[in-house]
Amino acid sequence: MSDIVASVIVPARDSARWIEECLESVLAAADALAAPCEIIVADDGSEDDTAYLAGLVAERDSRVDVLRLPRKGVSAARNAAIDAARGEYLFFADSDDTVSPRWLAAGVETMSSARADYCLMG
Repeated sequence: MSDIVASVIVPARDSARWIEECLESVLAAADALAAPCEIIVADDGSEDDTAYLAGLVAERDSRVDVLRLPRKGVSAARNAAIDAARGEYLFFADSDDTVSPRWLAAGVETMSSARADYCLMG
């Protein structure tokens, strides 16, 4: 059994403009969670520098992993990342999102205390 509490799934295609800012915000949320987590970028056959830039973040932080996938669409990319995820809780962020530093902690706290299968977060 994995000790990873949260897996963050980030499907991406041609998101070079946003991916680093997205991942930095997710990493800040991971730091605030103060529990083991992973961030999985599922690159859906990008034709820009998305995978390269996400890879640079992954080189700096071992919590980030980049799956380089053939272009099959966002659902296939998301599903591939879900299959690779090891966390107790799954979180989803789009590659052009930035998240609050409390995003992961609030989600884990809410689902854990309510014994919820899922929660929707704004």
